[in-house]
Amino acid sequence: MLDQMSPRAQQVLALARREAVKRHHEFVGTEHILFGILALEQGGAFDALRRCGVDFESLRKEMERMIPVSGKTPPRENIPYTPRVKAVLTCSAKEAETFQHPHIATEDLLLGLHAEGEGVAARALNRTGLTIERAREEIARTDFGPRR
Repeated sequence: MLDQMSPRAQQVLALARREAVKRHHEFVGTEHILFGILALEQGGAFDALRRCGVDFESLRKEMERMIPVSGKTPPRENIPYTPRVKAVLTCSAKEAETFQHPHIATEDLLLGLHAEGEGVAARALNRTGLTIERAREEIARTDFGPRR
C-alpha cells in the first residue's frame, strides 16, 4: 500500500515508526500515526487540524498520557502495524477515492484515523472535540488535490 501514498504520507508513516521505536513499542499503532502527522508539521492533515482549532500541545500531552514509553528494550527489527493501523490504511484509501486524490495524502490518513473510530488516535481526536464531519468539511473546503 506504500506505493499508493503521497511522499508526505510516506513521511508520516516513517515518523510513526520512529515514534514507536522511541517509545519502545513493539508495534506501530494509530497513536503513532497521529504523532507522525503532528511531527511532520506540514501537509493537509496538519493544516486541517490547525484550521479546526486543535491545540497541538494539548493533543500531544493527551497522547503521551494515553501511551507512555514502555519499559521494554527498543525493538530492533521492522516493527509491524497493528490490525487497527491496517484498517486505518483501508479507510484512508477510501477517503482518497472520495476526494479523487491520486495517492493517499496526509489528510486521508487523518480521516482514516477518525473513521476507524476505535484506536487511541480516534479517541484522542474525539477528546479535542474534532468530529470526522468537521475535519472532512475543512479538508473539502480547502482541498488542493494531489499536492498533499
